[in-house]
This record gives sequence, structure tokens and C-alpha cells, in this order.
Amino acid sequence: MKHATHTIRNNSRASYAEFDADSRAGKVMHTLYNAECSMTDREIRDELGFQEMNQVRPTITHLLDSGHLVEAGQTICSTTNRVVRLVSLCHGPPVPRVTQSTQDIISDLRADVCDLKREVERLTMMLAEAQAQLEEIQ
Repeated sequence: MKHATHTIRNNSRASYAEFDADSRAGKVMHTLYNAECSMTDREIRDELGFQEMNQVRPTITHLLDSGHLVEAGQTICSTTNRVVRLVSLCHGPPVPRVTQSTQDIISDLRADVCDLKREVERLTMMLAEAQAQLEEIQ
């Protein structure tokens, strides 16, 4: 399966250099570095000669979470015929992936901001009414 190719940037090279080449993370990074294109988890597994998806998925997820890899789109898996993710080396300094709990915090903060905006609008209207009443008295 052929995916879009990309130029490997110096930051990707530096990120790749941080890993021990014999570690599983190092092997995944090396595979993506040599491929010079996005790959699915299964393609990485096959390239490394592993038998089970669980031999690469936790490592890929860890590299995504640590910002060394990025999700680079989706494709249809030729084995399962399901939509699967494509991953590639990060094109800049590693940026940790936003976790679900972080997304929940962001959603809560956005809701709080909306509540505060409504409260400011309510208080502004009350102030305007109070000023109008004060002008009537004077």
C-alpha cells in the first residue's frame, strides 16, 4: 500500500536520534524514518516481522502520546477492510498528544467561559436598568 511521501525534516531526524535503535520504539521510529511515508500500525508490524498487533500498537500509542509520531490521516486496511490510522514522524519538536482528560478539562473551561459571558451580560443589563432608574430619580 502506497501512502503520500514527505520530506523528513531536521526535527524529525533529531527526534529519531533520541531513541535506542534496539528498543521497540527505536525500531518503530527507524521503520517510519526509512519508509519516508505514513504507515498503518499493521504495515509497521509487518515491516518489523512481528506476528501480533499488540507487539507494535502500545509502542505506537506511546510515541503518539509523547509527540514523536503524529496521526497522518486514515486509510482502508487491506487485511481488515476497515478504516485505520496512518502515522508518521513528527515534523517538529515532539508535542505531547492531548489526552481525553485534557479535552474534558478544555470542554469544562469553555462551558465556564460561556457561563461567565452570560453572567456579564446579565449584570450589564442590571447596571443599565439601575442607571436608567437613577436618571429618572434625578
